Amino acid sequence: KIVVLQDVIGALAKPEIEELFAFLNQMKKEMTFLVIAGFEEVGTRHLDRLVLVQNGRTIAMSQLMIRKKGLNQILQVLINESGKPDRLTMHVSKEISKERKVVLLAEHVCTEFLEDFNIEMETGEIQKIYYSDERTKEHLWGLFTGENRKNRGHIYLERKEYKIHDIAEAVKKGVGFVVEKPYQNELMENITAVENISMLLQEKVKGYWMFRKYRQSVEGYIREMNLKEKKIRNLSSLERQKIVY
Repeated sequence: KIVVLQDVIGALAKPEIEELFAFLNQMKKEMTFLVIAGFEEVGTRHLDRLVLVQNGRTIAMSQLMIRKKGLNQILQVLINESGKPDRLTMHVSKEISKERKVVLLAEHVCTEFLEDFNIEMETGEIQKIYYSDERTKEHLWGLFTGENRKNRGHIYLERKEYKIHDIAEAVKKGVGFVVEKPYQNELMENITAVENISMLLQEKVKGYWMFRKYRQSVEGYIREMNLKEKKIRNLSSLERQKIVY
């Protein structure tokens, strides 16, 4: 029914990202795609609509002529026209299908962090949610996977209330997930950040363990982020990404 993708382009080059969105565009005859991503401009020509969420609130929904305008220009228009964060601005520039079928609808949804999240998706669309902070991303993702509970508002999947407790239950209801988390595969949980980077560098830098300067350089970099003595399992997602990239 619908596939939710979160930050899937971080490790991809620009041509690869365009190829990914072109593939989604081909597949949308059979399914609907919701992309949760930061502010990047790649792939926008394949979008049907976009949603801007800042500080937990949906402040703009758009059906502007995305293919004719750059993302920066669109976002500037949306932000300026939205005015106050609690005002919802809508642009309808495409013809509404006579056989309009809404596959996903969220109305005034609130969680511990989200204050007023709204979205409407028709079958066969590619929509993108642009978020401005990590907590917004985590709570949006959690709404669909069951990791975060809403305390107000409604979410409907094909007109039925969307209530799930975990990601397995979401998949049974017809929601698929694609997420990029390279740090889960590339970092070892039970050792520190310094030790993780050292394990990688020993394969690339000849004599790494013989010359103290190499290790001091790594320790200095990690110290700047206040991560020197922390084990990977105790780091946030953002801290892990800094180490990987």
